[in-house]
Amino acid sequence: MLIRRIARPMLATAFIATGINAIRRPEQLAETTQPFVDKAKTQLPLQAADLIPSDAQVLVRINGAIHIIGGLALATGKFPRLASLTLAGVIIPTTLAGNGFWNETDLDERAEQQAHFIKNVGLLGGLLITTVDTEGKPSLAWRGRKAAAIASDKVTAVLPSTAASATTAGVLAGRASHIAEVVTERAGELAEVATERTASLSKAAAEKQAKLGERAGKK
Repeated sequence: MLIRRIARPMLATAFIATGINAIRRPEQLAETTQPFVDKAKTQLPLQAADLIPSDAQVLVRINGAIHIIGGLALATGKFPRLASLTLAGVIIPTTLAGNGFWNETDLDERAEQQAHFIKNVGLLGGLLITTVDTEGKPSLAWRGRKAAAIASDKVTAVLPSTAASATTAGVLAGRASHIAEVVTERAGELAEVATERTASLSKAAAEKQAKLGERAGKK
């Protein structure tokens, strides 16, 4: 959309200019930033405190570089949402450290710092709007819900339906009943055969025993 190509460079201009000024002349910002640096290094955990430069001028220049890089990315439309989110993250501590008008006793200086503070609040609002601008594309949350719905439909399609499950269960129950009947019939037949054979063997054994007894009497 044409309005985005115009509005993004306009919003980015303030950050690029601020970043260039911070790199070229960091002394004034470093003077107001140094107390915050000293306080952070004493209150933060040791590992986090070691990441913060002791010299406030170095920190001001790093912050300026972030302003320039983020501003250029926003102006050219390269990852504009990520660039806006990054700039929003750095403008808050920059504003608190550099434009704390509530600490000023001089009325003119207080009014000037208050004007800068209000300007930065307006820039922060513009950045927040840009971070949620999807350019008409579905948001990540919508894409996640859509992907979950598609996956759920695929799983449901693979699983058998309720009617199919009931039919399958009926078939399996019928087969199990038939197998049980066959086993019962075969077991009865085997019992009858075993009984007949046992009776035959007993009869044959009795006859042989009688013959053996007759032979023993003749001797």
